[in-house]
Amino acid sequence: MERKFSPDEIHNMISEANLILNGIVHRTPLDRSRTFSEMTGGEIYLKLENLQKNGIIQGERSLLQNL
Repeated sequence: MERKFSPDEIHNMISEANLILNGIVHRTPLDRSRTFSEMTGGEIYLKLENLQKNGIIQGERSLLQNL
């Protein structure tokens, strides 16, 4: 049976992961899309993949190097 996490537990896990990965993982910039935001009525941000340093497995590689 799959364990269900409360919103508070999820928030705490994300915050903990952020602290662990701070300074290890390069943060790829986000850019707000006015067009998509207007189309959806929400705030839509696009991840600028062309500014990523190490590609899709960057996070995994960084984490393994620092274990």
